[in-house]
Amino acid sequence: MKPFYDSEIESTMRQVYNSFSGKDRRIYAAIEAKKLPSKFLITI
Repeated sequence: MKPFYDSEIESTMRQVYNSFSGKDRRIYAAIEAKKLPSKFLITI
């Protein structure tokens, strides 16, 4: 599968994500998940 972001952008995204609180991480993950095709989404 082709990466969605180049390595520099992904690294920055990870740094930002790691600075978030637990609640903010869940919100960020939900927003990123909306960008994926529906076949990749599952319900936990």
